[in-house]
Amino acid sequence: MEYSLAIDRGPYYANKERFIPINLQSIDRERNKIALKKPDNLAALTTFTMTFTNPKELKAFLLAKNLLKEKYQSLDLVIIFDEKDTYKTFKKGIKVPYKCYEKYFDVSKLAKIIYQRSKRNKQFLGIYLEQFTGILRKREYYVLKNTNSKSPDLLKNITDFLTSLTIHYDTPETPYFYGLYQAAMLMARFDEVEKELYQTNLAPSTPTIPKPEEEPQYNIEDDQMRLF
Repeated sequence: MEYSLAIDRGPYYANKERFIPINLQSIDRERNKIALKKPDNLAALTTFTMTFTNPKELKAFLLAKNLLKEKYQSLDLVIIFDEKDTYKTFKKGIKVPYKCYEKYFDVSKLAKIIYQRSKRNKQFLGIYLEQFTGILRKREYYVLKNTNSKSPDLLKNITDFLTSLTIHYDTPETPYFYGLYQAAMLMARFDEVEKELYQTNLAPSTPTIPKPEEEPQYNIEDDQMRLF
């Protein structure tokens, strides 16, 4: 499977017209290395994008390299690949990870994040695991699903499950980074939602206008190449 960085023109375009791939071969040539443009390149591609703090910084880099047209710089960046269903093959776009996502792509760090959340909320692990279907439901999935939140094996079983996601179900010798990508981005989304809810609860409520008789109540470019 080959993955590409692309511009997303939005859902109003037909699938074949929606995404505009960005050719990163020139970056490979600069580093005298083939990594960003080859089969099974998701690990290299996400490693590359995670050297940038945010989409604006990545777009600035691509503009400087003449890999992105200025008229597209206000549009979203995504990672695309070919997805197959019963009848056809179509392009699927997934989220681009940036610098703040790095910790989620380290199996040991991600395991500890999931472990700590599971200890705080007994229902969390079940909810998290239910997001995985089909090929991702291996033996390690069921072992973890049946592990009690108080078990001394909880962290080990989480780590084993995440490690299993990097191994292709049919061809174990083939790298399968997409499984870890899904686990990482899913946990990142859980953390983002929790942060959004926390900030919403802390936000001051809109003060009401008191009636007259009431008292008021106020309730870079070279650095990026070296990093990659």
